[in-house]
Amino acid sequence: MAANPNRINQGNGNSPWLGLAKFVFILIFAVFVFLLARSMVSHHFFSGGQLNQRETGP
Repeated sequence: MAANPNRINQGNGNSPWLGLAKFVFILIFAVFVFLLARSMVSHHFFSGGQLNQRETGP
């Protein structure tokens, strides 16, 4: 019986190392974004960079 050359061999999928590398990359990227957002909040980035919002009276 002849083998069908158009048959997809599902045993030759992606390497498990590729999945692990994607997971590690996404994890490191998420931690980086979290630290960046935390730094932006601590430096008052979202409030226009003003450290003190007290108004001086006349």
